[in-house]
Amino acid sequence: MRQAGLLVVVLDVLLPRWEQDLEAIRARLLEKHIVPGPKDPPQTVDPMYLPKRTLVAAHKYDEVGGEDGLTRLPVVAPGRTIVPASVLDDACGDARVAAIFAALAVIRVYTKRVGQEVEYIDPIVLPKGDTVEDAALLIHKDFAQKLPFARVWGHGKFEGQRVTTTFALSDKDVVEYHI
Repeated sequence: MRQAGLLVVVLDVLLPRWEQDLEAIRARLLEKHIVPGPKDPPQTVDPMYLPKRTLVAAHKYDEVGGEDGLTRLPVVAPGRTIVPASVLDDACGDARVAAIFAALAVIRVYTKRVGQEVEYIDPIVLPKGDTVEDAALLIHKDFAQKLPFARVWGHGKFEGQRVTTTFALSDKDVVEYHI
């Protein structure tokens, strides 16, 4: 857990003891000198303690009595990102993935070949704010050096917008490299 960029605590909010479970998890982490915190936890004074961003998943929130736990979680775990979790609701999975990517401050970028359709598999994962050139460097360093321009598809862009290598990418953008 010390190497992880994010902790995800999954709580069954139907259990009558879920608040005690959350406190037990927090206490156990503190024993290991890990401080679960909000989106951007403050640096601790003691260098032995490592602050970690923590996301809390409210499992079974959609069952009878689960809404109470989902409503109570922000009070019990202030400053944490809280996401509903259910194996029966696909939207919960999508929301959880989005929350994890947001908490880690990363984006997914897909590539496509010139004249081909995009395949939404195996995205390049980059820190927010990275550019077309940064994505190209992950493919191959020579590739980035020979790149005069690229075309980008995505939310808030012209379809197939021609961009330079310094263009900042957004989550789920599609990049077509022209060499």
